This record gives sequence, C-alpha cells and structure tokens, in this order.
Amino acid sequence: MTSEEKEQVSRLYARGNELVRRQEFSLAEREFLEAVKMAPKNALLHHSLGLVYVHLGDMQAALHYFNEAVALDPRQFKSFYALGKIYAGQNNVEKSAAAFRKAIELSPGNRDAYHDLAKVYYSNQRWEDALNVLLESESILGDSPETLTLIGITSLRSGRTDVVIEIITQLKSKGELERARNLETALRQVRSGRG
Repeated sequence: MTSEEKEQVSRLYARGNELVRRQEFSLAEREFLEAVKMAPKNALLHHSLGLVYVHLGDMQAALHYFNEAVALDPRQFKSFYALGKIYAGQNNVEKSAAAFRKAIELSPGNRDAYHDLAKVYYSNQRWEDALNVLLESESILGDSPETLTLIGITSLRSGRTDVVIEIITQLKSKGELERARNLETALRQVRSGRG
C-alpha cells in the first residue's frame, strides 16, 4: 500500500468516525466500506463497520465484520465484546459466553464483560454459572450494594445459602438494611419451600 493509499484510508476512517459521531450511519457505512476495500486486512476498519451495522440493525452483517476483525487480530477485545452482546441478543448462550470469556481474557479488568457474561447465564437460568462469574469478578465489580444483592439473589437461585448469609451480613454492615431484609425474606421462603 502506497503512502497516498494509507492517507486515503486514514481520511475515510476519520470521516466514517465523524459520521458515526453524528449518527449518520448509512453515510459512515460507505466510508468504512471504501476503507475496507483499500485495506482489507485492517481489523479496526472491520470492527468499525461492525459497529455501524449494529446501529443500522443488520446483526448478520455486524457479526460478519466483528468475526473478520477477530480473525485478523485475535486481540480485538472490543470485537469479542460486541460479538458477545449480539449473540446474547440472539439467545445463543454458548457463543455469547465464549465471546465474553475471550473479551475477559483480553481485558481482565473490564467490568462490563463480566457483568454481561453473568447476565447471559442468569437470564438463561444457569444460576451456578452466573454465580461463579460474579464471585470470580467480585474484586473487579466491587462490593457495591447492587453487586452484593445480585450475588445474593443468584446464590439463592443456585442453592448456595452459605453465600446468601454472607451477603446479608455484608449488606447489613454497609447499612443496606432493606436489601438485607429482602434477601432474608427470600431465604426464609426458600427454606420453607415457598421460594
């Protein structure tokens, strides 16, 4: 690729990004498609085109370009994360989980990837998997009342009453008495066979 062609690709990429910023996705699509034609091995261009297709509602095209991005550069955290989101939206638990796991591997401190992976498992009633992700990521997600409550509820659903009791104690120590009471009520219902 000549230096002029590289400059042209850079201009197309910059214009595409500006059009995305202005939410002119059809115009951005044209810029990125032209850039991809000129630099077909550029993973970032494929990723950008994938994002445009998400905004245009064409998930098949988005999947194609995100998959191209990770094939060209297996370190594309954002593309793996985007694949996880799309597969989750299609209720493809295994592909979604695999994509989120790869995103976590590439960016271990990313809260969103952990949260979304737990959500995929939780929404598909895979309580133990969801709980394992939440416990694995507790140091990253933190011990906010919301995170603790989510761990408590997921623990309850997976039958881990020991974890629920620990979470109730932590919530009380943070002054989150209503959240603690709600978990205690749910725990009593489960123990009495009503939950």
